[in-house]
Amino acid sequence: MIAYLNSLRFQLVAVLLLLVMLCTVLALLAVEHIAQHREDNAALQLAGRLEVAAQQLAFQGMNYKENAPRDYATYYRDVRLYYQDLMAQLRAFDAIMGGFGSGELSPELTGLEHSVMPMLDERGQAALRELETVWQRYRSGLMEKLGDDPDEPRLEWASEFIIDHREELGAATTRMVSETQRVVGERLERINQANRVGLVAMVAITLATILWFVFRVMRPLRIALHGFQQVARGDFGHQLQVGGVTEFREMTDAFNRLSARLHRLFRLIDRLQQGSDLNETLLFVREEFSPLLPLDWVGALFSTRDGTGLNLDQVCDHTVAPRRLRRTFPLRDPVLVRALETSETVHVDHLARPGGREDTSSPFLDYLADMGLGSAIILPFRDQDTLRGMLVFAARQPSAYTPAHLELLSNVGQLITHSFGKTVKLAEQTRLAAIGEFTSGIVHEVRNPLATISMALQYFRNVELPDKARKRADLAAQETRRVERLLEDILLYSKPVTLRLEGIPLKAKVQDFLDTYRGLAEDKGQSFELHGEEVEIQGDWNRLTQVLLNVARNAVEAAPGGTPIRWVIDRAPDSLYVSLSAHNLGEPIPRDNLEHLTAPFFTTKAGGTGLGLGIVKRLVEAHGGELRITSSSDEGTTVTVLLPAAG
Repeated sequence: MIAYLNSLRFQLVAVLLLLVMLCTVLALLAVEHIAQHREDNAALQLAGRLEVAAQQLAFQGMNYKENAPRDYATYYRDVRLYYQDLMAQLRAFDAIMGGFGSGELSPELTGLEHSVMPMLDERGQAALRELETVWQRYRSGLMEKLGDDPDEPRLEWASEFIIDHREELGAATTRMVSETQRVVGERLERINQANRVGLVAMVAITLATILWFVFRVMRPLRIALHGFQQVARGDFGHQLQVGGVTEFREMTDAFNRLSARLHRLFRLIDRLQQGSDLNETLLFVREEFSPLLPLDWVGALFSTRDGTGLNLDQVCDHTVAPRRLRRTFPLRDPVLVRALETSETVHVDHLARPGGREDTSSPFLDYLADMGLGSAIILPFRDQDTLRGMLVFAARQPSAYTPAHLELLSNVGQLITHSFGKTVKLAEQTRLAAIGEFTSGIVHEVRNPLATISMALQYFRNVELPDKARKRADLAAQETRRVERLLEDILLYSKPVTLRLEGIPLKAKVQDFLDTYRGLAEDKGQSFELHGEEVEIQGDWNRLTQVLLNVARNAVEAAPGGTPIRWVIDRAPDSLYVSLSAHNLGEPIPRDNLEHLTAPFFTTKAGGTGLGLGIVKRLVEAHGGELRITSSSDEGTTVTVLLPAAG
């Protein structure tokens, strides 16, 4: 109830209703005052008519006295005129005095649509009673002077009576009029005062409403606008301090939650982009996400090298102790398969109740339940190198994640997993860099004794030996050369790639290369064919020669004897890249092997090192290009190298 009373909606409605009620009251009072003023004017006019009637009686009496008739004809004329007018004045005076005396002035007297109640105070009533007494005495005396015969009234006596008593009646009517004017004036002053008070109240309430609107509405809005501007400038952690009505507090709380989440998300993404230590990154994820959603356990799963399962490589827990350790989960797990295949967030509401779980045969969910966790959210991720994995958030309580939490993760989950994928890739690159440095040291250490062994075997080739010993020496020399090639490939694969870029006429250079190594194909009855127009690329030809040599050897080994190996140079209109492809008609490469052809030490050849295509990929990507391999039973195998065009 208090929150509702403090809401902006209630206060605005209350203020508007107050203003409407005040305006209505003022309007009704104004209408009432106008009506009262009309009634007061009507009463005042009637009181004035009494005074005029008294004056008219005195004037006519004096006039008749001065012009008294001298014969009967003149007398009867005055009876028709003066006497009738005199009686009309008396009747009017009687009617007005009757209205004042009864307290109700009829519409016939006032000319209004309704009767008027003359509101006389005590002094006005006293003046009215005095006038009534004077008038009754005046009227009785006048009628006595006129006599009882209306056909021959004593007009001269009546005029003398009027002249003798005019001052008494005039004074009484004047006092009556004065008191009526005073009462009307005082009432009008009260009306004006009430109007002034109402106007002042209206102005005061209006000013108070304006001040309330400025301080309770405009000021918080101005502060909120400043906060939005700060966020727009990049201060994502800006917090507002706005109180007041409920709506502004709710808006402030929502804004502060938004800015805090943005600040945390940007910090998290920045950390994910820069981090290389997965355990520290997961700790940071838990610290940043704990205020946003329930989080007692954070885990990261990564695809195994053979792609048949997922390893729980890193775990960050918070007061959660696993009952048993289990680090590898097969891809038969329906929950993991669903997450990886759909690339959508998977929400599990009840981990500890298999009967209430959709996936009752999930080893991974059982593992989480054994640790005392009640609910979980799984965010799958994959990068452009098809590295598959997922982030797992879990809480001890079942149904800990509300629709608001799920909506938050659905909105930012892809951004987080994409950034986390880059972190994983960076960590993998860091690990490979360390392995490469370690491998380079080993290669250098192995080369020296291997050179000594090669010199010894070369010595034995120049010495007379039994056939069996010579065969063993030749086999040892052959294996020594294979080990030397392997060491060279390992060293080439592990060392950082440096390029000396220059403009290269691709077709001419490729033709020279094919002419130089034509013997590779001719030894198997094959041939090299080059098609396409001349185009210039930007590259390091020594490195590209290594690329072409690896591609050519693989094509010759895969193609049947007597078949051509077609090399095609092409550049699509408006494209920034030039494609060089080598096509052979050999047996198709199995689909399962295509994804692993460039993986280190993956080979299907008995004497292969498994580094050739890996080296090719590294050299091509160092040029800013891309390596593509396609294979089918109908068209054979095509290896395509995309390289940036010059300029």
